[in-house]
Amino acid sequence: MDLCYLEVPRKKLRRKNLSVGSDICEFTEHPDPWSWNVRHTFHFPLGGVGPFLCTQGIGGQFTHFLPQTFHAVDLECDVGTPVLSVGEGVVVEVRQEHQATGIHVDNLYLWNSITVALDVGVWVDFVHVMQGSAAVRVGEKVRPGQVLCLSGDVGFCPR
Repeated sequence: MDLCYLEVPRKKLRRKNLSVGSDICEFTEHPDPWSWNVRHTFHFPLGGVGPFLCTQGIGGQFTHFLPQTFHAVDLECDVGTPVLSVGEGVVVEVRQEHQATGIHVDNLYLWNSITVALDVGVWVDFVHVMQGSAAVRVGEKVRPGQVLCLSGDVGFCPR
């Protein structure tokens, strides 16, 4: 599972031609990006019994060197582990049609995902979701700790 966070340097924010794209969904400019406090505390995104190993962090050299995944955090867990909302927000996208797995380059963006727009102004992408396991739908309000789906090994997954 990956969790993504986007930060734009101040001097780039002043440029009128700043464009942010995503392989997951389209972004809109945050109304006040500097109100974001990276020390916000969020609910842990996995249910069940740990321990859960962080296998790749922000800027990880395996796959988090790409702009779209730079702020992702990978947590190793068993397939079928409940994936939990990290905060209050609204589900903006559910993708659960893919089955590809393994580390072949063709699988790099073939993950399933659930995207939640948190009330604090941050979007969180939960990726590598088990096919057909979404417990939420687009437009649904979610709360911290609510089950969103089950973890999977869909997309570019080394384990």
